Amino acid sequence: MTEQGKTTSFRLPDETLVKLDKLQADGFIKDRTDGIIKGIEHFYKEKEIVITTSGFLNMLKEFVKYPSIIINWDKLSEDSDIHTVNEYGGYDRIHKLGKEHAKIYRSTSDENIVVTITAEHVEINEMKEK
Repeated sequence: MTEQGKTTSFRLPDETLVKLDKLQADGFIKDRTDGIIKGIEHFYKEKEIVITTSGFLNMLKEFVKYPSIIINWDKLSEDSDIHTVNEYGGYDRIHKLGKEHAKIYRSTSDENIVVTITAEHVEINEMKEK
């Protein structure tokens, strides 16, 4: 293990360097090193969520691909609605019913469904109306 602050070097693909330079030009990172550090912190935080979350939050994470919702779930008040774009090109409305209870109203170009998630189970139904 290297000492903190110790200089080390490694190779990155050209595509990664281009992305880092774009992030710097857009003002999201100070430099390439800052970008690598932030990327690793973000990746680690996302993986840490999987390790430390309850069964309910892991089930919710399977349906909703936004880690920030899982991270902030306890901060949301009951009866909150969160609107996101889903991975199928449609929209999700995540409705918090309790600490370990949520309904996801999912619309895609092919179907509309309601997913009810509790600590004990997941139930999926076709939605009759939007």
